[in-house]
Amino acid sequence: MIFSERLKEEREKRNWSQNDLAEKLHVSRQSVSKWETGKNYPSIEIIIHLSDLFGITIDELLRSDEELTQKVIEDSKQLAYPKWKVPVVLV
Repeated sequence: MIFSERLKEEREKRNWSQNDLAEKLHVSRQSVSKWETGKNYPSIEIIIHLSDLFGITIDELLRSDEELTQKVIEDSKQLAYPKWKVPVVLV
C-alpha cells in the first residue's frame, strides 16, 4: 500500500474529515488532499506527527512507497547538513 492510500485509510478509520486532520497538523485541507491523491508529499516533520497521531510507526506509514522513502532520506540529509552556514564573528 502506498502512502497516499495508507494516509486516507488511517484518517477514515478515525472518522476524520480531511479538514479535521488538517487542523490537527496545522496545515490546509488542500495539503491533506494533495497527500491523499499522491500529488504531493508531506515533510518529515509532518510524517512524524502523522505517525504519532495514528499510533503507528513511520515504517508502517512509508512501507512500499519508494518515492516518498527517498524524499524522507533527502529531507533528513538536509536537516543534518544544512546548505547554509551562519558566520560567527568573535570580538
